[in-house]
Amino acid sequence: MDELHLFPSSLGLIELDSLYKGYSITSLFIKLPTKFCLAKYVKNEEFNISSSSADMSFSNCVCSCQNTEKPALCLSSLKPFYKTREARSVRELAIILASTVLVDKVYATDNEIKRLRKGSPGDKSLLNCANIFDDIENRRIGLFRRSIVNFDYHSATRELSNVVGVADVCRKGIGPSRPSIVNMCAQVSDLANDSISMILQIP
Repeated sequence: MDELHLFPSSLGLIELDSLYKGYSITSLFIKLPTKFCLAKYVKNEEFNISSSSADMSFSNCVCSCQNTEKPALCLSSLKPFYKTREARSVRELAIILASTVLVDKVYATDNEIKRLRKGSPGDKSLLNCANIFDDIENRRIGLFRRSIVNFDYHSATRELSNVVGVADVCRKGIGPSRPSIVNMCAQVSDLANDSISMILQIP
């Protein structure tokens, strides 16, 4: 398996050991401004990654994700999109992460809450989570999507911070008896935080 190596210096190290589309990422992610990120990688013929634009998009994903709180989650979440025409800049990657990946996870979490409520209609913690995720779906998603598209990054990060906060309220209130909801809420929070980190990198 070919390796991807990241080199810059000492502004903070995050160890990462994961696989990405034919690249074995076994070195250290180094938190560094995106414009200084250097990615040196060897093409793996098995995955037919030969287009220079696709290679550049992959490099953009790596460089952008290294400055998020969960680099491995960020990179794996953007993996299906890095070859698309939309994934050519930090801004476009931020839009994909917030408006597609995060939103899909919100919908999946809401569906799981609704499924569990059918078996426990009187569970107040589930009802609270249902109300929280209804608010995210019906209000907050639209707010942060519009803000990002309209270049209002301050409002976008504020709304995403609110998503982190309310998802954590659900997670803490639901308790260990509902591990699927606990884990999904944690993923919503992590994706929202990574989306914020990505937006803050937009030039």
